[in-house]
Amino acid sequence: MLREEYGIWPKLDKEKPYQANSPETRVLNADLKLSHASLDFERSKTFSGFRLGPMFQTEMSDIRGQENLLGIQLDIPLPLFNVNGAGTAQARSEIVKSETALQLGKAEEEHERLEQIESYEHAVKVLKSLPSQADLDKRIARGFGQYQRGLINAPHLMELYRQGVEFLKSRHERERQALVSLWKVYFIENRASEEMP
Repeated sequence: MLREEYGIWPKLDKEKPYQANSPETRVLNADLKLSHASLDFERSKTFSGFRLGPMFQTEMSDIRGQENLLGIQLDIPLPLFNVNGAGTAQARSEIVKSETALQLGKAEEEHERLEQIESYEHAVKVLKSLPSQADLDKRIARGFGQYQRGLINAPHLMELYRQGVEFLKSRHERERQALVSLWKVYFIENRASEEMP
């Protein structure tokens, strides 16, 4: 890979404000909404047993025969003023817990995003400073030419090849590190699906 090809690495802007819309953040937001719905449900259970409605009853007796009764029925659970304090208190604590988890999750993601951007920029900076593949090929060809003329011996030529292989391994490791950091940033910013070819 030539040195000019390293210019294709995308530029990441760490000054850009972080918008928490990663999949993890969306899960935490959904958990918060669920906690609010749970509180509403617990509040709805406050007077859940209170019923008022019409009543129709038929009674049979030996003396009078059949009697039809019509009226209003009122059912009130005991204790009379049940406000479901324990259920609502637990639901409120779940809301506080979900809000705290959401804030902590956003802060962790922002920190991870900045850390990965720095790792990515460092790896790209190192990649841009490395000699190109053409430079490496010229160095090896020059060494082989010196070997053929008898200026260097076989162990020196082998060492030159070994250094070339180690250099390629190191460069590929830097490329891998840059790609991993780049995709972690894309995942945190929820841009991974947009950036795929």
